[in-house]
Amino acid sequence: MIDLFLTGSPAQAPANQDNNYYTETMVAVSVSFFVNRLLGLSGELENIQERQKAFGSNYIEPKPPKAFHRFIWEAFQDLTLIILTIAAIVSLGLSFYHAPTSSENGEGQNQIQYD
Repeated sequence: MIDLFLTGSPAQAPANQDNNYYTETMVAVSVSFFVNRLLGLSGELENIQERQKAFGSNYIEPKPPKAFHRFIWEAFQDLTLIILTIAAIVSLGLSFYHAPTSSENGEGQNQIQYD
């Protein structure tokens, strides 16, 4: 995380000084942001307003919510859900179909009746 604020690269750090390079860099960053490394930021309103003026507000605009139909469309991109939907449509279509029934009349012939 400290590497994000480095003014140089770790390759420029001398090999015989272990953490001295990073400590000096952390001090430089805290000085440039006017922050006390031990106490942090002061909670004074004037200090906060100055920082907001200098560095901007710490606010990210929220993304607009997705519409319901967008969630349905994303769900239908799944192969399993497509197969289940097709099976449900076929099942619904077959539920309206009634097979013809037969009954014998007096002459021994089958007469087909539809319900």
